[in-house]
Amino acid sequence: MLILLLAPRAATTPRLSSSSLADVLLVMRLHSATLLHSVTLLHLVTLLHLVTLLLAPRAATTPRLSSSPADVHAVLCVPVVF
Repeated sequence: MLILLLAPRAATTPRLSSSSLADVLLVMRLHSATLLHSVTLLHLVTLLHLVTLLLAPRAATTPRLSSSPADVHAVLCVPVVF
């Protein structure tokens, strides 16, 4: 894709800007923002899922970290690595 942005074009070919380098930087910035948004959303969904699992009622034989909302605090303090 970057090669296509840097390649010479006919005068009638639309561009994002007047500079090939500016086009590349703009596209890279857009991809970066999209990736960051996706990772952030995935992280939030993962945390919500973990909290939901911790607060859900369980059978007496199901092990749990503790019997209080400290479970939620313990999970939120553990970093999630993707």
